[in-house]
Amino acid sequence: MRKLFVRVKETLYRYKDGRIRITIKPGELYLEFDLTKAWFKNRVEGYYLGELILKEGELLITFRVPLKERKKFEYIGWDLNMYSLNGFSLKYGWVKIDLSRLYHVHRVHEIKRRKAQSIASKKRSVELVVAKHGEREKNRAKDFVHKLTKELTNEFPNAIHGFEDLNKDSMYNRSKKHNRDINKQNWKQIVRCMSYKSEVKLVNPRYTSSTCPMCGGRMIKLRKGRVVRCTKCGIETR
Repeated sequence: MRKLFVRVKETLYRYKDGRIRITIKPGELYLEFDLTKAWFKNRVEGYYLGELILKEGELLITFRVPLKERKKFEYIGWDLNMYSLNGFSLKYGWVKIDLSRLYHVHRVHEIKRRKAQSIASKKRSVELVVAKHGEREKNRAKDFVHKLTKELTNEFPNAIHGFEDLNKDSMYNRSKKHNRDINKQNWKQIVRCMSYKSEVKLVNPRYTSSTCPMCGGRMIKLRKGRVVRCTKCGIETR
């Protein structure tokens, strides 16, 4: 036989002066439980009451533990590119995260959609196949971003993460290939997902590429390919 139980949401009970009052029938019938002398009273001091589970002959109480605010004492600035996520902090130095797998996810499904459109004879079948690949592409990209941001949060638990407030609309030009590459980027999703797990600060992208992350000086390009050097402190980077 299955045991009977009822989940009591927080809106259906009241906790005051160490007593829980559960509403059975508004204005007429209530159940009251006295916790003023409960054996666990001291152990849950400062906790918040959560959902209650009412069973035959017993009441199960869940508690929410308030999270302690962690001290943020590290700053990491991130540069979102097509194939990589490049970061810098005074503590860790330069950090480079490969995003080519994320780009590959979009590229693979782009090819599959084109192939489906070229071989399908009925319009309805084309729409179904394209929709299927679009949903798979979206889910795979979302999974990658979730794992990426989780890894960054675990790797830098006490950091404030700075990202450029990028706008794709200002990046489009007459090149179809360039525009397709821009459309494949998950920059906004990475920043949004990261903000759920850690503290994020958005900065104006203007002049960030020419500003030294170490001292704030001006970065100038050298003749050695894409190498840049700070005119103030002399640090070099690619």
